[in-house]
Amino acid sequence: MKKIFLIFSLILVAVVIGLSYSAPPAGTQVNNDMALGRMLNNGVLYPNPARYHILFDDFNSFTGDATGALWDTTSVVVDAGASAVVSDSLTGGLLKITFPVAASKGPNNGMNIQPNYAPLKLLGSPGNPDSATVPLEFECRFMLNTITEPYLYAGLTIDDASLVTGNAKGLFFVKHDCTQSGAVATTAVLWAKEINANTSAMDSASCGVITGRTWYRLKIIWNGAKARYFVNDVLKATLSTTANQPVGVNLKPTFEVAQGDSVVNYAYLDYIKVSQRR
Repeated sequence: MKKIFLIFSLILVAVVIGLSYSAPPAGTQVNNDMALGRMLNNGVLYPNPARYHILFDDFNSFTGDATGALWDTTSVVVDAGASAVVSDSLTGGLLKITFPVAASKGPNNGMNIQPNYAPLKLLGSPGNPDSATVPLEFECRFMLNTITEPYLYAGLTIDDASLVTGNAKGLFFVKHDCTQSGAVATTAVLWAKEINANTSAMDSASCGVITGRTWYRLKIIWNGAKARYFVNDVLKATLSTTANQPVGVNLKPTFEVAQGDSVVNYAYLDYIKVSQRR
């Protein structure tokens, strides 16, 4: 009798599960593009490498400029009196960038980080060069210990070792130095930028105020027609003016920070992730 009851119970459970299951619509790819699931650094989505070209660095170690190194690092020095910037890879996968005391106010000393590999383009990819709508995504997570002095560039930009002294172009976030021209701003606004590398035509939108000693996850998603900018997974801006998009231009994932202050300050970079549909 007990065996019959047990069998009946198992059949009932199977029927309930079957009734509660709803099949996906026809043509839906089930857990394919994101086959590896949510993993790495607080749920960073790590897509299927068979379907996406991926760059992911958790900075468990960091060597810039060495032969065969993944990253090309360039010291950004506007003021000749500024000391060198120091970078250290910390336990747990954090890159710490130390800004020494600056010789004068303004963004005088910093570091530019771009990878030593073939750049990406908004149109086409190695596996699908003729496609006009190849999705492309950039993401990073960072923290500044102070918000007044440092400036920041993060996103997909042209190959430029000093964005603050050159002409930054691409799809990126930017936070300006709040003390330029001697004026100290009370808040630090993060901006979304979209700049055509051929004509310098530009779109921009405010993404709100950011603060020091706070972690921020920045994400840019290009879908072939527009760029969406997220801060901590919240959509903050959408830029879609065709004439301003850096289409067909070589772009690289970029993180650049610098400062000019009378005290030592820091920036922390947790990871950089870039993925593009093959």
